[in-house]
Amino acid sequence: MPALAFGLAVIAAAVYVARTASPAELIPAAVSVPAAAAPTPQTAVAARAAQAPRRWQQAEPRPLPPTEEEQAHSKQVEDEAVQTRIHDLNELAMSGDPKSLRAILGELNNTDPRLRWAAADAAAQFESQDAIPALKDALAQASDVDEMVHLQNAIKFLGNVTPPETGAVRAGPP
Repeated sequence: MPALAFGLAVIAAAVYVARTASPAELIPAAVSVPAAAAPTPQTAVAARAAQAPRRWQQAEPRPLPPTEEEQAHSKQVEDEAVQTRIHDLNELAMSGDPKSLRAILGELNNTDPRLRWAAADAAAQFESQDAIPALKDALAQASDVDEMVHLQNAIKFLGNVTPPETGAVRAGPP
């Protein structure tokens, strides 16, 4: 039993010394390192770098996420831009110019559903059956049920619009 207590005391002392002593204190002075194996500062740095865990090195600092105030301002600016574009689409619908119709139909592919909705309204307001193929294409792309119904209503409305008279002379009685 005294041998066991002595063994535990030796292990406890070794652990204490290992935790508190520097590496130079742990190596006995009688141990000499051959000159060929003596580490140079360059090899010591390389050895330490090889043993050290690699850390993620980020090229650029990450931007902080926007604050609630910045998000609200950004949303307000976006909403104003959408409202301006919707107003522009309504003005284009009133113009009657074929170039305006192309601009309106181009908005049917917009990523913002509010602008697609407004473009369908403007196409119907333009009252040209030339818009029907583009509205059908938009209907095939639509995933929202309300948007599909809206596009179908615009197509149905334009299907009932009578084409404008070209001024050609008719044969027969008026």
